[in-house]
Amino acid sequence: MVSVPTDPLSLLVLLMIMLLAWITTQHYLVPCKNFPPGPWGLPIIGSFMYFGSDIHKDMMKLSKKYGDVYSLKMGSHTAVVVNGVNAIKECLVKKGTDFADRPHSWTVEQYNPRYEGIASGRFDDKWQRRRQFAHTTLRGFGFGKTSMESKICEEISFLLDEFRDIQDKSIDTSAILNRSVPNVICSITFGKRFHYSDPKFSFIIDTMGKWSELMGTMYELDFLRFEGHLINQIYITTIHLVMI
Repeated sequence: MVSVPTDPLSLLVLLMIMLLAWITTQHYLVPCKNFPPGPWGLPIIGSFMYFGSDIHKDMMKLSKKYGDVYSLKMGSHTAVVVNGVNAIKECLVKKGTDFADRPHSWTVEQYNPRYEGIASGRFDDKWQRRRQFAHTTLRGFGFGKTSMESKICEEISFLLDEFRDIQDKSIDTSAILNRSVPNVICSITFGKRFHYSDPKFSFIIDTMGKWSELMGTMYELDFLRFEGHLINQIYITTIHLVMI
Protein backbone atom coordinates (compact mmCIF):
# COMPACT_ATOMS: atom_id res chain seq x y z
CA MET A 1 0.00 0.00 0.00
CA VAL A 2 1.39 3.40 -1.05
CA SER A 3 1.04 6.20 1.48
CA VAL A 4 0.35 9.69 0.12
CA PRO A 5 1.84 12.60 2.10
CA THR A 6 -0.69 14.98 3.56
CA ASP A 7 1.42 17.85 4.85
CA PRO A 8 1.64 20.91 2.51
CA LEU A 9 5.43 20.84 2.10
CA SER A 10 5.52 17.20 1.06
CA LEU A 11 2.63 17.72 -1.37
CA LEU A 12 4.44 20.71 -2.88
CA VAL A 13 7.64 18.68 -3.34
CA LEU A 14 5.63 15.83 -4.92
CA LEU A 15 3.92 18.21 -7.33
CA MET A 16 7.26 19.79 -8.30
CA ILE A 17 8.75 16.37 -9.02
CA MET A 18 5.74 15.41 -11.14
CA LEU A 19 5.95 18.74 -13.01
CA LEU A 20 9.67 18.31 -13.71
CA ALA A 21 9.07 14.72 -14.88
CA TRP A 22 6.34 15.90 -17.25
CA ILE A 23 8.49 18.76 -18.64
CA THR A 24 11.42 16.39 -19.19
CA THR A 25 9.22 13.83 -20.94
CA GLN A 26 7.72 16.47 -23.23
CA HIS A 27 11.16 17.88 -23.99
CA TYR A 28 12.68 14.61 -25.21
CA LEU A 29 9.54 13.39 -26.97
CA VAL A 30 10.12 13.09 -30.74
CA PRO A 31 7.35 14.97 -32.61
CA CYS A 32 7.03 12.43 -35.43
CA LYS A 33 8.72 9.55 -37.22
CA ASN A 34 11.89 10.36 -39.22
CA PHE A 35 12.22 13.69 -37.44
CA PRO A 36 15.53 15.47 -38.24
CA PRO A 37 18.30 14.75 -35.71
CA GLY A 38 19.88 17.44 -33.60
CA PRO A 39 21.06 18.47 -30.13
CA TRP A 40 18.10 18.29 -27.77
CA GLY A 41 19.77 20.29 -25.01
CA LEU A 42 18.15 20.56 -21.61
CA PRO A 43 14.52 20.94 -20.49
CA ILE A 44 13.15 24.50 -20.39
CA ILE A 45 16.33 26.17 -21.77
CA GLY A 46 16.65 23.84 -24.77
CA SER A 47 19.74 24.10 -26.99
CA PHE A 48 20.73 27.67 -26.10
CA MET A 49 23.98 26.48 -24.51
CA TYR A 50 25.30 25.66 -27.99
CA PHE A 51 25.14 29.29 -29.13
CA GLY A 52 27.51 32.16 -28.46
CA SER A 53 27.63 35.68 -29.87
CA ASP A 54 27.91 34.44 -33.50
CA ILE A 55 24.78 32.32 -33.78
CA HIS A 56 25.08 31.78 -37.55
CA LYS A 57 28.57 30.32 -37.14
CA ASP A 58 27.38 28.00 -34.37
CA MET A 59 24.53 26.82 -36.60
CA MET A 60 27.01 26.11 -39.40
CA LYS A 61 29.02 23.95 -37.00
CA LEU A 62 25.88 22.01 -36.05
CA SER A 63 25.03 21.47 -39.73
CA LYS A 64 28.42 19.82 -40.26
CA LYS A 65 27.61 17.38 -37.47
CA TYR A 66 23.89 16.72 -38.08
CA GLY A 67 23.49 17.55 -41.79
CA ASP A 68 21.85 20.36 -43.77
CA VAL A 69 18.47 19.67 -42.12
CA TYR A 70 18.53 19.31 -38.35
CA SER A 71 16.37 20.12 -35.35
CA LEU A 72 16.84 22.34 -32.32
CA LYS A 73 15.09 22.90 -29.04
CA MET A 74 14.69 26.68 -28.70
CA GLY A 75 13.54 26.73 -25.10
CA SER A 76 10.44 24.53 -25.11
CA HIS A 77 9.85 25.17 -28.82
CA THR A 78 10.99 22.63 -31.41
CA ALA A 79 12.50 24.15 -34.56
CA VAL A 80 13.93 22.70 -37.77
CA VAL A 81 16.96 24.41 -39.34
CA VAL A 82 17.48 24.22 -43.10
CA ASN A 83 21.00 24.93 -44.31
CA GLY A 84 22.65 24.76 -47.72
CA VAL A 85 21.54 25.92 -51.18
CA ASN A 86 20.01 22.62 -52.29
CA ALA A 87 18.05 22.06 -49.06
CA ILE A 88 16.76 25.65 -48.99
CA LYS A 89 15.76 25.49 -52.68
CA GLU A 90 13.84 22.27 -52.09
CA CYS A 91 12.13 23.77 -49.05
CA LEU A 92 11.20 27.21 -50.41
CA VAL A 93 10.91 26.57 -54.17
CA LYS A 94 10.15 22.96 -55.01
CA LYS A 95 7.94 22.45 -51.93
CA GLY A 96 7.15 26.09 -51.25
CA THR A 97 3.44 25.48 -50.66
CA ASP A 98 4.15 22.85 -47.99
CA PHE A 99 6.27 25.33 -46.02
CA ALA A 100 4.27 28.50 -46.74
CA ASP A 101 2.28 28.55 -43.48
CA ARG A 102 3.40 30.23 -40.28
CA PRO A 103 3.84 28.52 -36.91
CA HIS A 104 1.60 29.24 -33.95
CA SER A 105 2.93 32.19 -31.97
CA TRP A 106 1.87 33.13 -28.45
CA THR A 107 2.93 36.73 -29.09
CA VAL A 108 0.90 37.06 -32.29
CA GLU A 109 -2.15 35.52 -30.62
CA GLN A 110 -2.15 38.33 -28.03
CA TYR A 111 -2.89 41.04 -30.62
CA ASN A 112 -4.11 38.96 -33.58
CA PRO A 113 -5.84 35.83 -32.21
CA ARG A 114 -7.48 35.00 -35.56
CA TYR A 115 -4.23 35.46 -37.51
CA GLU A 116 -5.81 38.00 -39.84
CA GLY A 117 -3.90 40.12 -42.34
CA ILE A 118 -0.94 39.27 -44.55
CA ALA A 119 2.21 39.64 -42.43
CA SER A 120 1.09 37.23 -39.69
CA GLY A 121 -1.84 35.49 -41.40
CA ARG A 122 -2.29 31.78 -41.91
CA PHE A 123 -1.60 30.39 -45.39
CA ASP A 124 -5.12 29.63 -46.62
CA ASP A 125 -7.57 30.79 -49.29
CA LYS A 126 -8.37 33.99 -47.36
CA TRP A 127 -4.67 34.86 -47.12
CA GLN A 128 -4.10 34.26 -50.84
CA ARG A 129 -7.06 36.48 -51.75
CA ARG A 130 -5.75 39.24 -49.47
CA ARG A 131 -2.29 38.96 -50.99
CA GLN A 132 -3.67 39.12 -54.51
CA PHE A 133 -5.79 42.16 -53.61
CA ALA A 134 -2.82 43.90 -51.95
CA HIS A 135 -0.56 43.16 -54.93
CA THR A 136 -3.14 44.49 -57.40
CA THR A 137 -3.70 47.63 -55.31
CA LEU A 138 0.03 48.29 -54.95
CA ARG A 139 0.51 47.98 -58.71
CA GLY A 140 -2.12 50.69 -59.06
CA PHE A 141 0.14 52.91 -56.92
CA GLY A 142 3.13 52.12 -59.15
CA PHE A 143 4.60 49.04 -57.44
CA GLY A 144 6.85 47.23 -59.92
CA LYS A 145 6.58 50.06 -62.47
CA THR A 146 8.98 52.77 -63.57
CA SER A 147 6.82 55.42 -61.89
CA MET A 148 8.01 54.18 -58.50
CA GLU A 149 11.61 54.68 -59.56
CA SER A 150 11.04 58.43 -59.92
CA LYS A 151 9.61 58.60 -56.37
CA ILE A 152 12.64 56.77 -55.00
CA CYS A 153 15.08 58.99 -56.89
CA GLU A 154 13.25 62.07 -55.63
CA GLU A 155 13.56 60.91 -52.03
CA ILE A 156 17.24 60.07 -52.52
CA SER A 157 17.88 63.68 -53.55
CA PHE A 158 16.29 64.90 -50.29
CA LEU A 159 18.31 62.33 -48.36
CA LEU A 160 21.57 63.52 -49.91
CA ASP A 161 20.66 67.14 -49.14
CA GLU A 162 20.09 66.16 -45.51
CA PHE A 163 23.50 64.51 -45.34
CA ARG A 164 25.16 67.58 -46.89
CA ASP A 165 23.59 69.84 -44.24
CA ILE A 166 25.00 67.76 -41.40
CA GLN A 167 28.40 66.89 -42.84
CA ASP A 168 31.45 67.19 -40.58
CA LYS A 169 29.23 66.06 -37.68
CA SER A 170 29.10 62.72 -35.90
CA ILE A 171 25.55 61.37 -36.34
CA ASP A 172 23.52 58.18 -36.27
CA THR A 173 22.33 57.71 -39.86
CA SER A 174 19.69 55.13 -38.89
CA ALA A 175 17.29 57.86 -37.71
CA ILE A 176 17.42 59.61 -41.10
CA LEU A 177 17.28 56.40 -43.13
CA ASN A 178 14.29 55.21 -41.09
CA ARG A 179 12.46 58.34 -42.23
CA SER A 180 13.53 58.29 -45.87
CA VAL A 181 12.10 54.85 -46.66
CA PRO A 182 8.60 55.55 -45.19
CA ASN A 183 8.66 58.87 -47.05
CA VAL A 184 8.66 56.96 -50.34
CA ILE A 185 5.54 55.13 -49.18
CA CYS A 186 3.92 58.39 -48.04
CA SER A 187 4.73 60.03 -51.37
CA ILE A 188 3.04 57.19 -53.25
CA THR A 189 0.08 56.77 -50.90
CA PHE A 190 -0.70 60.37 -49.86
CA GLY A 191 0.86 62.24 -52.78
CA LYS A 192 3.22 64.16 -50.48
CA ARG A 193 6.36 63.59 -48.44
CA PHE A 194 7.24 64.88 -44.97
CA HIS A 195 10.29 66.75 -43.79
CA TYR A 196 12.61 64.63 -41.66
CA SER A 197 12.13 67.00 -38.71
CA ASP A 198 8.32 67.11 -38.98
CA PRO A 199 7.10 66.47 -35.37
CA LYS A 200 4.05 64.37 -36.30
CA PHE A 201 5.99 62.31 -38.83
CA SER A 202 8.85 61.80 -36.34
CA PHE A 203 6.38 60.74 -33.64
CA ILE A 204 4.82 58.10 -35.92
CA ILE A 205 8.18 56.69 -37.03
CA ASP A 206 9.61 56.65 -33.48
CA THR A 207 6.45 54.96 -32.15
CA MET A 208 6.69 52.30 -34.84
CA GLY A 209 10.33 51.75 -33.93
CA LYS A 210 9.54 51.33 -30.24
CA TRP A 211 6.70 48.96 -31.12
CA SER A 212 9.06 46.83 -33.21
CA GLU A 213 11.59 46.68 -30.36
CA LEU A 214 8.86 45.69 -27.91
CA MET A 215 7.54 42.98 -30.21
CA GLY A 216 11.06 41.67 -30.75
CA THR A 217 11.43 41.27 -26.99
CA MET A 218 8.01 39.62 -26.63
CA TYR A 219 8.77 37.12 -29.40
CA GLU A 220 11.36 35.60 -27.08
CA LEU A 221 8.44 34.30 -24.99
CA ASP A 222 7.46 32.04 -27.89
CA PHE A 223 10.45 29.87 -27.02
CA LEU A 224 9.21 29.54 -23.42
CA ARG A 225 5.64 28.33 -23.79
CA PHE A 226 5.13 27.60 -20.10
CA GLU A 227 6.17 31.13 -19.13
CA GLY A 228 4.06 32.55 -21.97
CA HIS A 229 0.89 30.83 -20.78
CA LEU A 230 1.67 31.90 -17.20
CA ILE A 231 2.02 35.55 -18.23
CA ASN A 232 -1.18 35.26 -20.25
CA GLN A 233 -3.10 34.04 -17.20
CA ILE A 234 -1.62 36.85 -15.09
CA TYR A 235 -2.65 39.36 -17.78
CA ILE A 236 -6.22 38.01 -17.94
CA THR A 237 -6.50 37.97 -14.13
CA THR A 238 -5.23 41.56 -13.91
CA ILE A 239 -7.74 42.78 -16.50
CA HIS A 240 -10.52 40.94 -14.66
CA LEU A 241 -9.60 42.56 -11.32
CA VAL A 242 -9.41 46.02 -12.92
CA MET A 243 -12.89 45.57 -14.44
CA ILE A 244 -14.28 44.53 -11.05
